[in-house]
Amino acid sequence: MVDDFSQLMQLLNGGQLVEHRYPNVELKQNWSQDVGKDLSGQANARMSDSAFIVIGVNDTGEVVGPSDNWAKETEHRMASHIGQYLDPPQACTSIQAVSCKGRWVVVASVSCPGVVTKWNDSAYRVIGTTTKRLTSEDVMHISLEMPGLHDYSAQPWSGDINDGVASLFLKKFISHNDDMDHLASLTPSQALQSLRIADTNVSRILFGPTKFRVVKYNQDGDPIENRSREPLGLLLLPDFRHEIQLYTQEILGVADKIYNDEALHESFANAVAHAHYFDSGGDILVEVYKDRVIISNLCAAGAAALANRWLSSEHYTYNRSLVEFLRLCEFVEELGRGKRVIYRESIKYGHLPPNVKIGRAGKNNRWSLSIFGGFADEKLVKLLTRLRDYYKDEQRAIVGLSLVLWRDKPVGELREFFGPEYNDLLLELLSDMRGATWYRAEDDRVYLSRWAQLILDEGVDSKRLSSAEEEQLFEFAASMARTFNKGFITNCDLRTWASIGDAPSAKTQASLLLKKWVQNGSLQRTNRSTYLFVGQPRDDDVKRRLSEILSAPRATPSPE
Repeated sequence: MVDDFSQLMQLLNGGQLVEHRYPNVELKQNWSQDVGKDLSGQANARMSDSAFIVIGVNDTGEVVGPSDNWAKETEHRMASHIGQYLDPPQACTSIQAVSCKGRWVVVASVSCPGVVTKWNDSAYRVIGTTTKRLTSEDVMHISLEMPGLHDYSAQPWSGDINDGVASLFLKKFISHNDDMDHLASLTPSQALQSLRIADTNVSRILFGPTKFRVVKYNQDGDPIENRSREPLGLLLLPDFRHEIQLYTQEILGVADKIYNDEALHESFANAVAHAHYFDSGGDILVEVYKDRVIISNLCAAGAAALANRWLSSEHYTYNRSLVEFLRLCEFVEELGRGKRVIYRESIKYGHLPPNVKIGRAGKNNRWSLSIFGGFADEKLVKLLTRLRDYYKDEQRAIVGLSLVLWRDKPVGELREFFGPEYNDLLLELLSDMRGATWYRAEDDRVYLSRWAQLILDEGVDSKRLSSAEEEQLFEFAASMARTFNKGFITNCDLRTWASIGDAPSAKTQASLLLKKWVQNGSLQRTNRSTYLFVGQPRDDDVKRRLSEILSAPRATPSPE
C-alpha cells in the first residue's frame, strides 16, 4: 500500500511505482471519462486508507506526461468530470499537477466519503487489478458497511462559543421560523443544544475559534492592515459589510457605497457555506481594494467545475448541516440562487461581472471570488435600460447584457456560464437580429449590433450615418427586401437590417432615411407604413461596373 502523497512521489521518482504491487494506486497514461470508474472503485474498496489515480504514467511505471500545458489541461478536465459525474464529489480530496523526472503527472487523491461512491450514476469497486460494476444488491451490502456521509460541519466538537455572535444568529433564526419562539427564553448555548448543533462543527465554525483574515489595501494597492478575526460568523453580519463599504468610501473620497451590498453579502455567505474546513479551518481571506473585494477560501477538487457558472442552478455543498442552519437563518439563498444574486446585483449597477479563479494552496485548491465596485459604468447601465425596454422582461435583459459582456468567447465556451435550462432563451436571443447581439455561424462568434456598439463606444444609441454607410445600407436593405419581401420594406425591417435598435431616435432615423429614398426615386410608398424598392438593384450596377473594370485590357509591360 502507498500510505501518502509523499511516498507516492518517492516511488514515482525512483521508477518503482508499478500498479500490481500497490492495490491502492491506479496508473493511467491519459485521463478519460471512463477513468472515473476507477475513482469510484477505489473509494468503495477501502474504508480508511487513501488511494491515488495517477495520470501521465504508463503500465510499466514510466512517467510520460509531456508538458506543463498538458498537465493543466488534464487537471481542468478531471475537475470538470469530477464535478459532473462523481457522487459525492468529496470522494476526491485533491487534484495535483506535479513535475516528475522532467515530465508531468496529475494525481487525484481518493478516500471513502462514508457512503457508496458513484460515477455517472453507477457504483464500482476495485477487486485485485480489475474494476467491477456493482449490482443494486452489492450497493446495499456495501452501504451497510459504511459509516455515513462525512459532513464535516455535523461532526462532534466541544469548546467555548461567542455568546454575542450566537445570539445575533439565533434572533434571525427565531424571526424567520414561527415555531421557534421558545428559543428566545434560552441562553445561546441552550438554544444551540435544542437545535442539536451546540456540540458540532456548525458551532465551531460560526461561533467558536474558526478565524478569517482581513487585508486592507490603500489607494496605491499597498497593504495597510492584515489581521485575523474570530468567530467566523462575524463575516455574515451587517457591521462587517458596513466596515468594508465605509473603508472604500473613505479612500476614494465619495459618499455613495462602492459595492452592491447584496452581492457583497452573498459573496461572504458563499465562502462560509462552502469552504473546505477539513484543513486550516477553511482559510477564509477577505482582501479589500479601492475597487474590488477578493474573497478566497479552500475548496474541494471538484469545485472548479462550478466556477463562473453564474446563471446555472448547479450547486453542491460539503457542509450540509451548516448550510441548512444558515438557510433557516436566511443568511444564504436556496437551490444555488446565491451565485446568481452575486452576478445579477453586480452587473445591473454597471460594475464588471464577478470572476472566480481556482488556484493551488498546498494540497488543496483555493477558490478566489472577485467582486468589483468603484464608479458605475454608465454606458453599461444605459445598455441594460435599453434591453429592459426592448424585452420587457428582467431575466431576458440580464441574459442579453451577459451576452454582450461575454461576446468575445465562442458560443461553445460562452454557454458554460449558463445552465442547460437557459438553452432555449440563448437560442432566442442570439437569433434576434434586433437585439444587442447576433450570432454568425461561419466563425462561431457573437457580434454586437450597431446600436449596442454605439452605446458602449459613445454612450448614444443612434448616430447619423456617413454617406458611405448610408449607401451600403441602401444596397443591403434593397437586397434583403427583394430576396425575402418581394421588394417591400417597413421602418421595422430597416431598423432590423441596419441593427440600429428600437429606440425612438432609431425609429426617427429610419423614417428620415425612407423619406429620403422616396424623394430620390429609389422607393415608392405603397401605404402608410410600407415602401417598395423600384428600378434595378444597385448591386447589379456595381457588379456590372466591377466586371467592366476587371475585364478591361491590361497594359502590356514593356521589356527591360
